[in-house]
Amino acid sequence: MDEKKYILEFMLIFLSAFFSLPLHLEARVHEFYAAKNVTKCEQGITLDGKLEEPAWQKGEWIKGFNLLSGEKPSQQTEFCIVYGEKNLYIGIKCYEEKMRYLRAKIQVHDGQIWLDDCVEVFFSPPECESYYHFIVNTIGAKYEETAGNSTWNGVWDAAGFKDKDYWSMEIIIPFSTIDVSLKEDSVWGMNVCRARYSSGPTEYSYWSTFVGDGGFCNPESFGNLIFEGFNPTAYFETDLNSLNEKLVTAKNMLKKASPQIAKQYKESISAGTLQMSELKRFLIQKENFTTTEMGDFSRRLAELSKKTETILRRLSIKLLLE
Repeated sequence: MDEKKYILEFMLIFLSAFFSLPLHLEARVHEFYAAKNVTKCEQGITLDGKLEEPAWQKGEWIKGFNLLSGEKPSQQTEFCIVYGEKNLYIGIKCYEEKMRYLRAKIQVHDGQIWLDDCVEVFFSPPECESYYHFIVNTIGAKYEETAGNSTWNGVWDAAGFKDKDYWSMEIIIPFSTIDVSLKEDSVWGMNVCRARYSSGPTEYSYWSTFVGDGGFCNPESFGNLIFEGFNPTAYFETDLNSLNEKLVTAKNMLKKASPQIAKQYKESISAGTLQMSELKRFLIQKENFTTTEMGDFSRRLAELSKKTETILRRLSIKLLLE
């Protein structure tokens, strides 16, 4: 009996690995953001934090930050990302009803900037094994690290601006700093977060849905930064093909199962196949995806993939026990 139990435990570990989600689908089932190419406007960006240049008008401004609790913060934040031939440009606007209480004690580079009112930006390009992390407070003091390595010093710049009911930040990050050459159809992991101390109790808010442990520094919480030229059909097609293979495997396993087990799982597998067909049909018929639709599609696909994995694991155990 112990030997059989050992074999079952081994098979569970094996099956968990075999039926796991594709890496980018598992880690990036959150929001999508489309950066705009502003190469023609690139020379017109003056780093002063005011966000007045034409390039910022070409980009899409994203709102809707959430607290770690899932609730809306008392003061919202919005951001925009554009890019040129050599640089990424991030514009962030932080609404604030208590401007006089902004905390800005840290003035040195690589100090504990996160203890001030600040914004944090995370990027995880495809070539990067983890992530790059940039923090800047309201007076422009900066901190950067890569995957928790605070000894890394990247070349980048930022400037802030304060008005009566908001403070804003412009950030320039050369592609060379994060050691990538931009591919216009690529997808990066990305998040924008804010620490607010002026409210009394500290408010931590973020753009992309927060999951798991690790705070803001959890790549599983990052959203998707896409660039012009990105093809959502090709991007999701790989994951749909993977899901199809799992459903075909499940159907073949049913053929070897007893009538009782086959009856128990047949309906779920048929429902999963129907949902997958609907997703495929939607992907084929959809000519233009909005970033919201991409996020919704990604979550639906990930949810169906996880359900299918669960069926496969349970069905495999049932067959082993027969």
